[in-house]
Amino acid sequence: MKRTFAILALFVAFVGYLNAQSCYWVFLTDKAGTTFDPYSYFDAKAIERYQLNNADLYDISNYPLNNSYVQQVDAIATEEVGTSRWLNAIGVMATQDQIARIEQLPFVKEVQIIATEAQIASYKVPATKANQPQLDQVLPNNSPALTEQLIRFQGAQFRDNNIDATGIRIAVFDGGFPAVNTHDAFKHLRDGGRIKATWNFCNKKENVYGWSTHGTMVLSCIAGIINGQQLGLATGAEFILARTEIESEPFKEEVWWAQAAEWADKNGANVINSSLGYGKERHFTYEMDGRSYVAKAANMAARKGMLICNSAGNEGDDSRWKTIITPADADSVLCVAGIEDNLTLYRHIEFSSYGPGADGRLKPNIAAFGHAIVANPKKDHETTEAYGTSFSSPLCAGFCACAWQTRPGLTAMQMKEEIEKSCDRYPYFDYALGYGVPQASYFIEKQHPAPEPTFSFKDTLDYVFIELPAMRSKTETDNDETSRPSIFDSKTEYQKEEVAVVDVVEEVIEVAIDEDKDSKNYTDIKSMKWPTVFFKVVNDTNGIDEYNFVEVDRPQEDLKIAIHKDGLVGRKLVVNYRGYTNVYTLNDNERKQRILDGNATKEFSWEVVDSSYHYTWDYTTHLSRTPDDLETSKVSYGGGSESSLDWAFTFGYPLPTTANEMRLGSFEGINFGFEGRWVRQLKKWYGLGIGFGWEHQRWSLPTDASQFNLIRLEDDLGMYDATTGLTYNNTDLSYRMMHRSNWNIELFQRIRLMPGGKLFSRGLHWDLGVYGNFGNYHYTTAYNYTINGTINANSEERTFYSPEFLDNYKLQWGLVSRLSWDWIGIYARYNMTNVFGNQITTLSMEPGNYYLNLPRLDVGLQIEF
Repeated sequence: MKRTFAILALFVAFVGYLNAQSCYWVFLTDKAGTTFDPYSYFDAKAIERYQLNNADLYDISNYPLNNSYVQQVDAIATEEVGTSRWLNAIGVMATQDQIARIEQLPFVKEVQIIATEAQIASYKVPATKANQPQLDQVLPNNSPALTEQLIRFQGAQFRDNNIDATGIRIAVFDGGFPAVNTHDAFKHLRDGGRIKATWNFCNKKENVYGWSTHGTMVLSCIAGIINGQQLGLATGAEFILARTEIESEPFKEEVWWAQAAEWADKNGANVINSSLGYGKERHFTYEMDGRSYVAKAANMAARKGMLICNSAGNEGDDSRWKTIITPADADSVLCVAGIEDNLTLYRHIEFSSYGPGADGRLKPNIAAFGHAIVANPKKDHETTEAYGTSFSSPLCAGFCACAWQTRPGLTAMQMKEEIEKSCDRYPYFDYALGYGVPQASYFIEKQHPAPEPTFSFKDTLDYVFIELPAMRSKTETDNDETSRPSIFDSKTEYQKEEVAVVDVVEEVIEVAIDEDKDSKNYTDIKSMKWPTVFFKVVNDTNGIDEYNFVEVDRPQEDLKIAIHKDGLVGRKLVVNYRGYTNVYTLNDNERKQRILDGNATKEFSWEVVDSSYHYTWDYTTHLSRTPDDLETSKVSYGGGSESSLDWAFTFGYPLPTTANEMRLGSFEGINFGFEGRWVRQLKKWYGLGIGFGWEHQRWSLPTDASQFNLIRLEDDLGMYDATTGLTYNNTDLSYRMMHRSNWNIELFQRIRLMPGGKLFSRGLHWDLGVYGNFGNYHYTTAYNYTINGTINANSEERTFYSPEFLDNYKLQWGLVSRLSWDWIGIYARYNMTNVFGNQITTLSMEPGNYYLNLPRLDVGLQIEF
């Protein structure tokens, strides 16, 4: 019995351990009795920023927390993680019992569990040797050459006008900055004394020069210079570095991010770069609506005059997570998407997350290269490659800092708007790239003439055509028109229309389509026009219903995109091509007629045709986002839905827990089974489930006499069968075997401990619950037997179906616990059927009755998929 309660104690202890790891925000009612002097608290640059942004230095959010309140909460909680002035809250680690006591304190407004976990927004690809970065021409004064990632911003215009973010202070939040204090890429920062402050929120100390190399690479995308290569634009900026993320810490990063934002405010930051966020590991997509606590902290930072650049996330190639991450979803944050590293083509990089926000907010805002050349943290004189919106965000943060140097009188929100206006697709916007890539010429040049038209709309009875002039001279013979289907083939009534054929425009765009052109000559790409048509349909609430990227493959003739007007009822068609944007809408008469004809609900459809209005294949649909793609689904961790179904194979082994239970030799008992488990995720980190399964158990029972006190089987005792003339004795036993096939049902809770996992992204999760089962079983014995004193070499097997045992092995119930990593796990199951009863009973041996006390505990492995 003691062993039984020891097992139960382990279950309880495990529950207590997990409960102790929960992290909570404790929100306070007021800041009564506190005082605040902003001029002794804030850095001089912070006060300057407050004044520029007309922010209130004496705002109550800047006041410290009531110290008495903090002390009383700390006296109950297991650990204080940190405090937030802005939220008037304390982050604590506490058990549910402790939280219940904290909630009773009169100054506690509410308590919210923290279930977030930072995701570094880098994207891992198979390791390859770093390509030599393409550079523009080195200037005569030996200024650093710009890498393509900076050329894409028209970075030469900043460099040539001595714009390097001088006077701007940038805060970088990340997982560590190893070698920043020694690496050649940051020598100019160290020599200029431009790393102004550091703080490690994870370890509560100043040292940040260790841990994750991610921060080092991110910083190089803002300000790095190495071997004559400029990796970031803001080489003249000042920096403060915050470590806010730690590997395998599922709860505390939200507190550290909020603290870091306040610390950046105090230390005078103008720009914050956050190449991390909180997404699918701990949230559902419908929660990406700008209302998480880190999003609230980010918006508060913006109101206090800081411009935040945050990675959009790297879930663009995960069909089960269809939105961005937080705090990039906050309305005041510049959410940064990724494009391919190409100066001749304009392509969304596959992994970059898509908008909109869960509330329909227009996200992402801007874009930059999602494949960057970065400082190699492990080699002081080298660069390497890195993928992810982790690097598009700091590239944009460096751009923003330089842009702000040219407009020092603008507030943070005015600057955010100007950055968006500077983008190469503005005012065109979509949920893949936002407004596009910011351009330096917007901030350097005084005049911004309207772009010249590069396409036109043409009306027919049922179609509107986006007409695209040829991009180079016609040099090849037309294909036989009879081999190309016409869009009018099935609409003969429309062939009577007089459809004019636009003359071929003899235009050669040199930079836009010559992929072989040496990109180091692209010191200024102002005139670059990409051969991609961007078009979308916008509904009456200004939301995007569908959008497309169509890449024109060097057409030899005019091309047209034919769009059926039925799909435009109640919508606007917006097109951007080679820097020019225009809008098409149906006139009132057409709209009303199509509604009367019942065509108002037709789907949007389009086709590309040539100058003769035949279908053509001289284009590539590089990206097409339809309403299904734009749906914001409720997904559980690692994908799937809020409700998920898992399947598992189990392989187990029984272990005795008391001296009264049957002892089995090594691997003399085994069970295997198959189970389906349905889980309803109440939160990303917590769910309830039910399981159904089948299992077969087998026990190989002992034959030696020392075990007879545990097994009394009447047929195993000395017995003479007059019919057969056989005598059976215990000494003649060959084996005893117990078999049981049963159906199981489980009710359990699932707690997610860690993210990760290569196969199914399930991470580390723990299940605890109860089970019940019903089984049919039989007991088998085999004997060597003697005839007239001679031992026969053969054995006789005797099988007894559904014998009676000490425990009710037909109907059972008990506890079950599982700890699983992604696809593999361990489990323990304990039979509680008669756990509080007497496990040894003295009974008279009556024919047909069998008494057996099998091990109650099963442990084993499971494979889950």
